[in-house]
Parts: sequence; structure tokens; C-alpha cells
Amino acid sequence: MIKIDKYIREALLDCFSAIDGGQLRVAEETGIQQASLSRWNSGKVECMTNDNWRKIVAYIGEYLPEDYIPKDIRGRQIKNLTQGSLNTPSGNPMIEPCIKILEKEPLLISLVEDFHKLDKKQKLKLLLYIEELE
Repeated sequence: MIKIDKYIREALLDCFSAIDGGQLRVAEETGIQQASLSRWNSGKVECMTNDNWRKIVAYIGEYLPEDYIPKDIRGRQIKNLTQGSLNTPSGNPMIEPCIKILEKEPLLISLVEDFHKLDKKQKLKLLLYIEELE
């Protein structure tokens, strides 16, 4: 569980103010209930699941302090959940550029996670398709 600290609350408020449609649009695009977003923003709820963090960080990441690392409810830093940490395979020159493209789009982080579940043949087909799109 991620502790919703002042930085996350401020980032939520800034995000909702900056996006047309605010909370409702973020709820629709992330699949997080609007009521949850509202409770996080108001401080009525003090934590969120790691899964919800992964969904919302794509939207609020630019409003968080640089190098922000979320903490769990006991105050311990959770480094593997920081923005852009998708456990990309290192040293693979074909996969890494594609991951970087996908990381720029808020809702595609979950696609990258699913990408890692594909077998080698499926990954190659998808990567070739992405390369054609560029």
C-alpha cells in the first residue's frame, strides 16, 4: 500500500486542474473510481494500492517532485514503483527504444507490463509493428 502524502495530494490537485474533465476524465482513463480519486485528493483516505499507484502515476508524475519515491504506510520507500520503472530488459537494443516510446503515453504502462508476459515470437511481431509505425 502506498501512503498518500502531501506531494501526491498536491500532484492530484494539479493534475485534475490541468486536464479537461478533471477527476472524471482521469477516472475514465485509468479505471480508478472517481470516488477513490476524490477521497485521495481530500485526504479522507490515506493510502492506495500499488496497482492504483501504477495507474495514477502516469498522470500525476509530472506534478511530483523530481526523483520522487513513494512510501508505504510504514514510511518505507518503494523504489520499484517509481515513475518509469518498468523492469525493462537491459542491453536489448530492439526492445528499449520501444519501451521508451510507450512510456510517454499515460495508459500504455500497463501494456508494457503485459508485453513482458509475451513469448519471444509475439514480442518480435509487436516490435516490428511498432517500428513500422515510427
